[in-house]
Amino acid sequence: MNTPIGSLPEGGTSLKAEFKTDFSRVDVIRLLLQMLEKEYVKFKGSGFSPAIRDELKSYSCTLGRRVSVTTSGKRKFYGHAVDINETGALVLRLDNGLQEAFLSGDVELVR
Repeated sequence: MNTPIGSLPEGGTSLKAEFKTDFSRVDVIRLLLQMLEKEYVKFKGSGFSPAIRDELKSYSCTLGRRVSVTTSGKRKFYGHAVDINETGALVLRLDNGLQEAFLSGDVELVR
C-alpha cells in the first residue's frame, strides 16, 4: 500500500506511488468495509439481481480470458471464462469444449 515504487517488481505499483501520499491502512479498510456493507444491503434487498450480475461482470478481469480454476478438492480445470451465471458462478468453456460453472475455487489468469 505504501511501498515505494523502487521496492516493487517491474511494472508494480502501490497506492503511495499512484497518489503521491501515504495511506492509513485503518482508513482504507474502513472504506472497504463501508463499500462492502452498501453492496450487501443491495444484495439483501434484491438478491443476485440481473443488475448486480451485470455490475459484477463489468468489473471482472477474468471474463474473456484464459484461466485455471483449482477446486477445494485440488482438481484443476483450464479454459476460457465466458460468463458469470445467474447464481454468481464463473462459467468456463473448458479445453474439451464443454462448459462448466464454478461457485468457488482459486482462479488464476493463464498466459
